[in-house]
Amino acid sequence: MKRIIVLSFAFLLMISFVSAEGTDKENRTNFDAYCIFGGVISEERSDKQGTYIYQEMCFMTGKPVLLTGTIEIPAVGKKSNKKEQTVQVKYKDLSNDDGTVIMNRTVSYILKSEVNPETGKEKVSWDIKKGGIKEEIVINDKKFSIKSFDFDKKDVVDTRPAVRYTSSDIYYKKIFRDEESTNSKGIKITVEGSSLADLSYENLWSEVHSVIMNQTIVYETLTGTKSFEDKGPYSDKEDENNSASKSSTSNWYADYKYKFAYKMQSSFSSHENTVRNISFRKVYKKNINFSNQITYAYDLPDFKEKKAAENGDNSAIVKKKESYVFDKGQKRKTGEISLQAYEYENSEVLNVPNYKDIGDHWAEEDIVKMASIGSFDLDVAFFPDVAIDRKQFARAVINTIDKVKAETNSERREEAIKSKRPGAKELRFSDVPRESEYYVYIDSVAEKGIMVGRGNRHFMPDKQLSREEAITVIIRALGIEDMAPAMYFDTGFVDDSEISEWAKPSVYMAKKIGLIHGYNGKVMPKRYLSRAEISVMLSNLVEHLRVEMVKDYKDALLSDF
Repeated sequence: MKRIIVLSFAFLLMISFVSAEGTDKENRTNFDAYCIFGGVISEERSDKQGTYIYQEMCFMTGKPVLLTGTIEIPAVGKKSNKKEQTVQVKYKDLSNDDGTVIMNRTVSYILKSEVNPETGKEKVSWDIKKGGIKEEIVINDKKFSIKSFDFDKKDVVDTRPAVRYTSSDIYYKKIFRDEESTNSKGIKITVEGSSLADLSYENLWSEVHSVIMNQTIVYETLTGTKSFEDKGPYSDKEDENNSASKSSTSNWYADYKYKFAYKMQSSFSSHENTVRNISFRKVYKKNINFSNQITYAYDLPDFKEKKAAENGDNSAIVKKKESYVFDKGQKRKTGEISLQAYEYENSEVLNVPNYKDIGDHWAEEDIVKMASIGSFDLDVAFFPDVAIDRKQFARAVINTIDKVKAETNSERREEAIKSKRPGAKELRFSDVPRESEYYVYIDSVAEKGIMVGRGNRHFMPDKQLSREEAITVIIRALGIEDMAPAMYFDTGFVDDSEISEWAKPSVYMAKKIGLIHGYNGKVMPKRYLSRAEISVMLSNLVEHLRVEMVKDYKDALLSDF
């Protein structure tokens, strides 16, 4: 059975569905989606494609109740060029173990995308039209349905060559009524949620989506005996337009905050071959771990204490400092609860370089690591102390942040013939022939804006790079060059005055994130970069992408709330 990890959580959160067979961006199916209370999708059902086993925590009874059922998810790809999409998600037959709580839900989202031509950032607006959400929940044989619904979600997406960053904001409000309710009488349940933080990123080596949501549930029994002005802040639009007198008794409220984090993270491992008669000494592996974490901190009514109260109306709700409290002080139950996480790991065997000239070299470990993931050719010699040229650097960078498939000799010849036909598109650079084995790498870095050539359609593929040039290219790929101080600043290196002004922001950020450390306090910006040095620099980049960004978006962010 093909296993897929999918995590969904409090109403319309960005989720990525990542195949266990690999994390190449072209092979992913991604969704930006949904869920009102939070849940975990464990695996795809073998009998129906696109249907997954699903669990969700429900607090509408005043107690935490785990519901289990299925969810149907459409195959909507991230790379769609449509400016408007409709995504419908169906939650079917969710119930607890004894069947006293049963829920079904269908939600249709309309996504509208707009790219700012000046900044290149994409804004995605989510909308649910009238009738776009249908939800019924049965609690102890009493059926509740949605009668009023407000919803707003906005995403800001910044896609850089190495990383895709997303920041979102979510608000929703649902009002349920029971079947026997009239406008002025019956049970009314209001569910309201808003995000405190909703941040995500994804790159070739890791992916994190962290969300912190505050949610409130208010349960009221309307008796129709109090005026509209006294009934409090929980009226839907239908009630506001009706002058019938109302009041509410048997009220309770529930507050809960949940912290959710989905993580995909790569790691490397190797082991020595113990036999003597083998052509290579070590086996290198890339391991990919998928995990999720979802924890609820809740504040619920203590129904035992409520039954013992002297005054049956001691639970009237008032709003103070943006939180809901009982005006006569009802006892509460607080605690934490987590849904079972679905975690697994897969791995792939990497290329084994057979370099004869890196034994005991100071950069041997980083050279082998970067060669094994495809950043360099697997020739018999690496020439670690030779300066790297621009074409070799282009291949190394692009295969570190976004794999580009190498062309065969026949493919290059065929494309070269096509490029010379009448009406063929002009090549991007006049000094990079189509038959060059580096063409696809150079074309890719130019397309992404990482390396743009030297003017007059010249890339200068054989020219060597200075250290400040290489650092600038890598920081540009991360998209963080503008995070350096706006006013005058010092990079902290002894030879700061030797750094070109255009390179200073990148050198500053490279040092800050641990990409470079310098030599005896010097960055030596004008010196040509050796193949060994770029191996270390790109290895540090991989560590930043796969380790430091996870710490920032998952560990640090969740601990802040």
